[in-house]
Amino acid sequence: TTALSWLTPEQTAGKQLPYMYSLCQMNFCRDFAPMMDTPSQKITYNATVVAPSQFVVRMSANTTSTDMYNETHTISTFDAAIKIPSYLIAIVVGDLVESDLDERVSIISEPTYIASAVEE
Repeated sequence: TTALSWLTPEQTAGKQLPYMYSLCQMNFCRDFAPMMDTPSQKITYNATVVAPSQFVVRMSANTTSTDMYNETHTISTFDAAIKIPSYLIAIVVGDLVESDLDERVSIISEPTYIASAVEE
């Protein structure tokens, strides 16, 4: 798919886990979700993602829960209640940490870069 890209562990800062991210610009979002992929169509969405427990999953939506799915996987749910164009749908999965800048804004990055990203 054009919308999803993967990095091997060697291509990441931590060199421990692979990394997956989306790029829904242009009309790539239709590669992983059935939709009218045009900026004139604004949508809400919700998603459920199951991933191995060592990975953190984030999306361009509010995280509504992250729980154990089984002994080796977690299940994360997301809800985007504000209508957005499809090119703003985003997902990232990897060795991630999150730092809150205030009650509304946070930064998500690999652990190696989080301190410098917060400082910036």
